[in-house]
Parts: sequence; C-alpha cells; structure tokens
Amino acid sequence: MLRHAVRVRSGRNSRRFVLCLFHVVDKLLKTIVFEYLQKEELNQYWYSADTVATLAREAVVETPEGGGRIAFLSTPSVYFAAKSQQSDSTNPHECVLFDQFDSKFASEGEHFVLFDFHKPQDVPSKMIGTFDFVVVDPPFITREVWELYADTIKLLLRSKDSKLLLTTIGKRPLV
Repeated sequence: MLRHAVRVRSGRNSRRFVLCLFHVVDKLLKTIVFEYLQKEELNQYWYSADTVATLAREAVVETPEGGGRIAFLSTPSVYFAAKSQQSDSTNPHECVLFDQFDSKFASEGEHFVLFDFHKPQDVPSKMIGTFDFVVVDPPFITREVWELYADTIKLLLRSKDSKLLLTTIGKRPLV
C-alpha cells in the first residue's frame, strides 16, 4: 500500500514534461506520449512517470470493484494513467477529472469538470456524494487552499468508507 507520495518538480530550466500513457492495443503494449508545457505561474509541476503510475495504481486498487467512482482533483496526469491502467478491465472504475485551469481536457466529455477550487459549492449536483476514492493535488499548498479542497472533498465522497489520496511537495511544513 502506498504510504506517501512526493511531487517531483522539474528543474527551473526544464519546462517541458513528457507524460507516457500506456494503452493495450491488440494485446501489444504501446506508448502514447503527450507533451505539455508546465505553467510555473499556475504552480504546475509534473510528477515523474513512476510516481504517476504509482498514484494511479493506488486509486484503482483501493476503489471498490464493480463500478466504483474515482475523482481526480487537479491531477490530470494521474487521471489519464488510471484510465489507461484499466483499459483491459471488463468493469473499469468511472474516472472523473476536476481541473481548475485547463479546459483542454473538455474532450473527456462527462468525465471532465471545469473546477474552481475557490467555489467548492459549484460542484455539479449530480457529482455530490458519488465518489468512492478522491485523489487531490492542490496547485498551492496553503491552509486556505487545503480548506477549500476539503470542502470539495466532503461534497464528493460517497460515504465515511470512501478513501482519499492527498499529495504535497516534500519538506513542506504542516499547514
């Protein structure tokens, strides 16, 4: 079981990141590479490929079988990895990405929610109380931001048995 996760930050001069997503096509493992620019002004720093895979696997494994739902708050790389890890599943978990800055993921249709963490009450009503697992990586690590995310998490969780995976940067004092 995953005990903790550390967000991996690229060097200051390294602004690009490559996210490898794996899809099984005709029983052959193929790699699809998406390249996005990190936006330092939005405090976007990307995980390593190993960290992405570990976080996604934890969400998939710890979500109840038979139609469990996973919410990904501000974690697009983990969302896509979790979907990919379930590509061979006959009954995959439903994954929904809540992203506050990038509407480029709107192509995900009903599995994408444009999300403003400053307004947790604006979560679509059909999403309230429907998630078994929530993965959260706020863009800013302050008490105020965590409190806003906590309000959103409370709205999304299905029950007291629902699980959370929260990430932060290393060596950060408790807020």
